[in-house]
Amino acid sequence: MAVPPKPSTQSIPLYRAYSGAATDHFYTTDYAELRQSLTEGYSVERTPCNVFPTKTELTVPLYRLYTRQYTDHFYTTDPDERDRAIKELGYVSEGVAGYVYPRQECDTIPLYRTYSSSATDHFYTCSESERDRAVAELGYTNEGIAAYVLPDGVL
Repeated sequence: MAVPPKPSTQSIPLYRAYSGAATDHFYTTDYAELRQSLTEGYSVERTPCNVFPTKTELTVPLYRLYTRQYTDHFYTTDPDERDRAIKELGYVSEGVAGYVYPRQECDTIPLYRTYSSSATDHFYTCSESERDRAVAELGYTNEGIAAYVLPDGVL
């Protein structure tokens, strides 16, 4: 089980959970929300990275959306993409998951975005090998870099 974050004005963990029954990856900075997801059939996976809880210099919002129809959580930094997902695809805004960098900055790493159309699942990881395995073995499509984040453990 993941450890709750220490109070920090710096970066905080972006926790990852997965529901095999729903084929949904879920990401949150809220430890209580992570624990709640366990009662809803999710299991905790590795923490892919750290993000900022509030806007800091050069960061942008990482918007969190959800569709109950397909049980899919979707994250984007693009407000136009967020708005299209809401208007055209039936997603509902769940606010801002955290703040991330839109471009490579010192000490940041890519947060890769993949998508499975057969499972209607967005999957995000900072591991190139995990991304490549999802594409090669699990039927996901590589959608590039969603944002730049801090490595796990950097508070």
